[in-house]
Amino acid sequence: FPHFFRRMLGRLSANIAVSHSAEGLVRQYYPDVPFHIIPNGVDTDRFSPRIEPFPKLRDGIPTILFVGRMDPRKGARFLFAAIPYLEKTLPQYRIVVVGTGWMRKVYDKFIPLHLQHRVQFAGFATRSDLPRYYRSADVFCSPAVGGESQGIVLLEALASGTPIVASDIEGYRWVIQPGVHGLLVPPKSPRHIADALIQILSNSARHEAMAKACREHALTYAWPTMVDQIEPLYYEAVKTQ
Repeated sequence: FPHFFRRMLGRLSANIAVSHSAEGLVRQYYPDVPFHIIPNGVDTDRFSPRIEPFPKLRDGIPTILFVGRMDPRKGARFLFAAIPYLEKTLPQYRIVVVGTGWMRKVYDKFIPLHLQHRVQFAGFATRSDLPRYYRSADVFCSPAVGGESQGIVLLEALASGTPIVASDIEGYRWVIQPGVHGLLVPPKSPRHIADALIQILSNSARHEAMAKACREHALTYAWPTMVDQIEPLYYEAVKTQ
């Protein structure tokens, strides 16, 4: 397989990686392959502070949102394990989980029985509903344990103006500036997740500043901006054929 892929890569006129993390993964096996780093983009019209939130989630109770597959790599279990720490400080809050997957049937065991009312499993979100969940949230949390090249969910949260608490992993570190767009925490650490969520939810001025910074940062990832970087590479590649 390595020789097959090397031949395929050698036939390409240009190579794009969405982050240095993604580039590094390929370079482990093909260190001499050149790359252009161009991130994934985000639709800043679809995901926007102008989107109408769900009224039932804007009732004054702080909402923490998780969006992702129900599998171990996305780390939802560590957000659930943070609930007892949240309980000590926050009088009210809810965690809304958007996504499906094989781990859903066993996730309940990670939530203390007497605190299961804090979590709402929303399941699959339609294309029109997903932006509304981001706009309905006060904080977006992505406790992934690794293997993320960039994090589309981070871009969607940024574009929605939703501050972020995420794992301090390479793919995420490239997108989020700690203290500006949210907070990065050690992977697999429920206590740090809870502390970061509490910090953001307990300081309205900081939350507002982060929300504004998130939206401004997302505009640098807007698809028209990304296309302006990708299109010249396509034209150059065509010329070499």
